[in-house]
Amino acid sequence: MPARNDPAAAAESHELTIERVLNVPRALAFSVWTTPAHLVRWWAPRDPSGRDFTTPSCEIDFRPGGHYRICIRSPSGKNIWQVGTYREIVEPERLSFTFAWENDGVAGHLTLIEVSFDEQGAEKTLMRFRQSGLATAQSRDDHLAGWNTFADHLVAYLETGDFT
Repeated sequence: MPARNDPAAAAESHELTIERVLNVPRALAFSVWTTPAHLVRWWAPRDPSGRDFTTPSCEIDFRPGGHYRICIRSPSGKNIWQVGTYREIVEPERLSFTFAWENDGVAGHLTLIEVSFDEQGAEKTLMRFRQSGLATAQSRDDHLAGWNTFADHLVAYLETGDFT
């Protein structure tokens, strides 16, 4: 049993996992996670009042070592920036990237996001999302709530069938 103040054990407890079955083939599921034209259509949370954010800017250098910078805009008009670096890209199976909130041009606490895409027959994909390295249990819980609304938007976008 790890010691109570074991940093590795504490870090492990500050991670979150989300799974969703997506009603699209794996290649399309991967594409909507990696293409700016798709991301701007679903990459946004919902506030506690149920109002959706938007995604007015999405810049991606999609390659291992490449950076991304995405702006989400709150319903009140506040721009919030997310930044990170792609670590691993195995099309169409998985990707991993760092994630941080940017404040005044400076990235905050870095976490790691890993997303896998497993075929569930020809037309369905099991998406597994994992974020690790969150600083506190409260941060984990806040991110879980936010990422669940992102996943809701992803599912709704895929249900439109409009991928042009």
